[in-house]
Amino acid sequence: MTTITRENAEIKSFITGFLSDSAHDNQSSDSLLANVFRIALASLEAEPVAWLHSDNGLGIPAITRSKNIADSWLSKGWYVQPLYIAKPVPVVPDARPSLNNGIVGFDEGWNACRAAMLKGDKS
Repeated sequence: MTTITRENAEIKSFITGFLSDSAHDNQSSDSLLANVFRIALASLEAEPVAWLHSDNGLGIPAITRSKNIADSWLSKGWYVQPLYIAKPVPVVPDARPSLNNGIVGFDEGWNACRAAMLKGDKS
């Protein structure tokens, strides 16, 4: 029942390619980009745990955990919304001290990203 759009397939292909390319530091737990891509890939591969519809003519929404029932609702032309488990909140990485190891601006960028994660949507 999950519809994979062309855009989702392209994003999934890009992320999978990045994570499997040995040219990137994608195995290190310090690789923030690789960790973000792993989270994104997991969300693209998530399966619904239940389905909701409210077009049954009774005015009472119905929820099922059965994919077969959800498919039967779809075959009747009813709008069916997949429901997913809420993902755990990502852990904000520790601040990174300046190591002066030749990567100009890396530590500043890391800490700016960390600050934005801590700030959340409090703009």
